[in-house]
Amino acid sequence: MNRFVSRLHPLLALSLRAVVSSSTVFFTAVLSPVALASLVHADNASLDSQMISIRIQSHTLQAVPGAVDTISIVCNAQGNGIAGFDFTLAYDHETFDLIDALPGSFLDSCNWEYFMDRDNPKCPGPCPAGLHKIVALARFQNKDSVSTCFIPPDGAELARLVIRRRPEMRARTFMGVVSEPLRFFWIDCGDNSVSSVSGNDLFLCRVVSDADGAPLPQNIYTQFPNYTGPTGACLDSRRENAPKPVVKFINAVIVSPPIEFAPEQDSTGH
Repeated sequence: MNRFVSRLHPLLALSLRAVVSSSTVFFTAVLSPVALASLVHADNASLDSQMISIRIQSHTLQAVPGAVDTISIVCNAQGNGIAGFDFTLAYDHETFDLIDALPGSFLDSCNWEYFMDRDNPKCPGPCPAGLHKIVALARFQNKDSVSTCFIPPDGAELARLVIRRRPEMRARTFMGVVSEPLRFFWIDCGDNSVSSVSGNDLFLCRVVSDADGAPLPQNIYTQFPNYTGPTGACLDSRRENAPKPVVKFINAVIVSPPIEFAPEQDSTGH
């Protein structure tokens, strides 16, 4: 096993090994209703100063069928150092396709060593039509790390998403604007997680918001897969080195304006 992977928080390490081996990891735990309720109602005021915000930037596509655009996933880390993340994104495949993901400018400038993205990670269902996974690590190889920085400045770009307007949307968007969400999605406890620099702490979701800032209702009794975050079993504070729910994830909306058609010309060119 890679020594760096073994030093990661157990959930992120398991998630990475699952991605590399194309297998699916399931996490199971049993909590009493009292214990689950305590996770929700506990005083989390001390976590506010650590809150990490990760946002998919909303975007308006070009009014051309098949046009390609790039949008960013950005981070406000509040001074926290990060050395890895695992994101799973979901969309409906109605108006656009997510065709690629690239390392963001923060990863490039800091020489992070590992970046992986792939379509359609295993999902036990019910699942959206479009799924895309992104995993990045500052240190990966069995050697001294060449990574130079771990604390993202406000608005740091973690990843760039390449999206393409679906050509067959011509008829649907001829008369009006169509909007489609691009959202974070949870298949298991390791999804949408961030690792500390030491690898001893794993930061998980505390709240999910839509693009307009409205928080989604969270239910710790929910099951995977879902759009609302990790289940209560993932956040069991009785476990050694329990993950910390300190991340706010903000979804995006992708807007497809009406198609612009060039006016037809007659035989004289008018």
